[in-house]
Amino acid sequence: MLFDSNIIIYSTQQQHFEAFRFLESITQRSVSIVSYIEAFGYQRLLESERRSLEHFLQNSEILPLTQAVADQAVSLRRQRRMGWATR
Repeated sequence: MLFDSNIIIYSTQQQHFEAFRFLESITQRSVSIVSYIEAFGYQRLLESERRSLEHFLQNSEILPLTQAVADQAVSLRRQRRMGWATR
């Protein structure tokens, strides 16, 4: 299962502890390198959340960003409003 950075960040917060435990129970999980950067780069990440995040990511497959994936993302963003551009 591929996880988005927002899901990972929010689940590491104390009030979402049960959700985080559920995500950790998924044995075949993947995170893109972009989500990895976004999650660890989140400015409001507490030390306890950072430790949970490290543990989660150590047991996840980190997917690289290839040129083909980047090109497809650009194409999709040009076709539709998505992500930060919709705010």
